[in-house]
Amino acid sequence: MSSVTVALPDRAELARRLRAVDDNPHIVDQFPSKLLHKAGQKLSSTGVAVALGLAFEEYRQEQDLPPVIATVLFQQLPDYALAIIDDPVARREALEIINAGLPPA
Repeated sequence: MSSVTVALPDRAELARRLRAVDDNPHIVDQFPSKLLHKAGQKLSSTGVAVALGLAFEEYRQEQDLPPVIATVLFQQLPDYALAIIDDPVARREALEIINAGLPPA
């Protein structure tokens, strides 16, 4: 699969979009910060999917999340991808990668 390259929003816009996905105060204050260092960078759709996965894993380990909470957050990764990727082709590609790693519902 060829991967489309996209520019992520600037820091303020990226933070706003990430925080809009989940209004849980703990997640809003902690999880988005794991991605803010990518603000304004150009990434492939694969790179965005990987960055989201790595941010999730870092957050999960730091917070020592119970499995049920980790599963719920992991299942939100497609929502985060939709929130931060504007290009429809890049969105589709990133979602395919993310969804391939999600457990069946």
